Amino acid sequence: MPINIIPRSKALVELSIAEIAKRMNNVLVNAIAASYFDNLFHASEIASILDNTNLTVKKGQEIVDAMSDPTKIGTGGRRGIIGDDWEDNKLSSRDRAAIVATKLNKIFQKFRPEWTVESGTVIAENGNMKLTTGDARVSCNSTIVTAAFVSKQKSDNCGSANMGILWDFIYLDDSNKYIVYFQFEAAEGNTDNFQLHSATSVLIDSAWTVDLNWHEVKVTRDSDGNFELFLDGVSKGTVTNTDVTQSNYIKYREWGTAITAYINDLEVF
Repeated sequence: MPINIIPRSKALVELSIAEIAKRMNNVLVNAIAASYFDNLFHASEIASILDNTNLTVKKGQEIVDAMSDPTKIGTGGRRGIIGDDWEDNKLSSRDRAAIVATKLNKIFQKFRPEWTVESGTVIAENGNMKLTTGDARVSCNSTIVTAAFVSKQKSDNCGSANMGILWDFIYLDDSNKYIVYFQFEAAEGNTDNFQLHSATSVLIDSAWTVDLNWHEVKVTRDSDGNFELFLDGVSKGTVTNTDVTQSNYIKYREWGTAITAYINDLEVF
C-alpha cells in the first residue's frame, strides 16, 4: 500500500517567482498582504527602522546610505532632501533629527536641520518657527539649487507698509540668491504682491488676497533654470533664469516691525 507523504510547506525564499505570483494571485491573500504591509511600512514605522542613531544592522545602514545618495533622491515620491516640522520646538540640537515626521510623509536625507539666528528674535514654539521684532533672520545650510521647495507660512498682522515674509530658498550670498516675497502690506481682503525675485529684479509678479491663515508657498526649479511659483497649489507663473547656480543656505526673513512671521512644514525634494 502506498504511503501518502504530505510535503512540508515551503518557506518564501524557496518559492520560485512563478509560485509566488500564483499564490499571491488571490483577492483575499492580496488584501491581507496589503493591510499587513501598509501597517508595517507606515511612514513613521519606516522612519523608526531607519533612524541613523540606532542602526546596528549593516544592511539597514546600507539602505539609509543609498537613500541619502543625492543621485537616488528624485523630485517626487516619498523621499526628500531637507525637511522640518519644528515639532521638537527647537532650532538647534534637534530631537529625533534622523526620523521623519509622519505628517510630512517623506523620508528625508536631512530632517530637522540646525538653524542659526542671524538677527532679531527667532524661536520655535507650538510646533512652528516664529520670527519677530523686525528684520528677524534665520538660516540653515543648503547646497540645493534644483528641487521643489515648499513651506507653510502665515502672518499675525497685515495692513502696514514694509511687511512680509522673505524666503531665500536658494542663497549663495547677498548678490546671488532667489527669494519668494509674500507681502502683507494690504489690509485683509485686499490684494497684495506674491513674487519671485532674484537679488536684483522681480522674476514673477503675481497677486493674492490677503488673510492671516496658513498658506502653502512652493517654488520649483529644474536643471535648466525653469522656475514655477505656486500659492496653495495654484501656479502663479513661470520664468527661466540661470544667474545663480550655487547655494550655501536656505534663509527666512521677517520684514516689518508690525508683523510676526510663522513658518512650518519645510520640504525640499
